Amino acid sequence: MKTLLILLALPLLALPFVQEQEHAEHEETPLEEQMLLLEENLGKLRRSLRDEAKTDESLAALLAMQAATMRSKVLVPEMAAEIPEAEREAFVADFRKTLIDLLREQLALEVALIDGDREEAKAIFKRIRATEESGHEKFTHEEEE
Repeated sequence: MKTLLILLALPLLALPFVQEQEHAEHEETPLEEQMLLLEENLGKLRRSLRDEAKTDESLAALLAMQAATMRSKVLVPEMAAEIPEAEREAFVADFRKTLIDLLREQLALEVALIDGDREEAKAIFKRIRATEESGHEKFTHEEEE
């Protein structure tokens, strides 16, 4: 009986190692790392924009977003490998120009925050979200959850 219990428990003991190995199989690319930073700081920015007293927090999140955008714009999305070679250069250029547009919006948001124009800041934030959503549609494969 004791042996049977041990044999039944062994697979359960191995489960954390199997799950860890499955997670380790997909290492994030440098671009994915930057996109995660962007997403994380976009959430911080969204929350801090609600409170005028948190302008410094908004600016800090925005600065982190700008840095991640600058690092991202010179990287190539994984999806580029699937684009026919004749179209790949244009795809990568479009990706870079999209991130340049995103950076422009981030800079405009910074100016609005410095000027204390919360309404303009919120409007720009909405445009940033729209750019993010259209960029994901265009340059990534949306993962099913």
